[in-house]
Amino acid sequence: MSKWEWKKLGEVYDFTRGLTYSKKDEVESSSNCILRSNNIDLQTNSINLDELKYIKDEIDIPQEKYVRKNTILICMSNGSKAHLGKVAYIDKDYDFAFGGFMGLLKPKCEINGKFVHLYLCSDEYKNFIKSLSDGANINNLKFDDLRKFEIPVPPLSVQKEIVARLDILFENVKRLEANYKHIIADCDELKKSILKKTFEGDSRSSWE
Repeated sequence: MSKWEWKKLGEVYDFTRGLTYSKKDEVESSSNCILRSNNIDLQTNSINLDELKYIKDEIDIPQEKYVRKNTILICMSNGSKAHLGKVAYIDKDYDFAFGGFMGLLKPKCEINGKFVHLYLCSDEYKNFIKSLSDGANINNLKFDDLRKFEIPVPPLSVQKEIVARLDILFENVKRLEANYKHIIADCDELKKSILKKTFEGDSRSSWE
């Protein structure tokens, strides 16, 4: 079996903090789109583009403030501790920047970002984040703390294999969830039908 290593996050990833801007810089629409905390779905740990924020076109956004393929977007500050540290894997280059309460993990070496992202969805990571904010009114993360989190680093071929297998398993889970929802919907319709026949049937005329 290929040897696995354990490395601190800071050994394999650089950290870039998001773009800071003022409220007066915000506009209804422009070519400068900003991703914020609400653009990471807490349940799926993926990018959600439903609510986008725009700032003035005159603002020159540095290239390092844009999300790029094989990076990981992370929530560094939030009013709710439940959202603190949530992550999303960036699977392609976006013409979107990320805001000041966010951070971007950029690989220093050849590594499968999706593999790392999956580990950052684990209970080990969530418990680590919880330990940083427990016992105090802390709603901000520091990369100096995050960089100490240890992640498994197997050979690249093993990383890719694990990601491929988990993708298949997660697709099966989605399929089961869809079937379950369909069954629940059918059951609801059946209950409604039974109630309708019971209380609106021919026997009703003989009731007192």
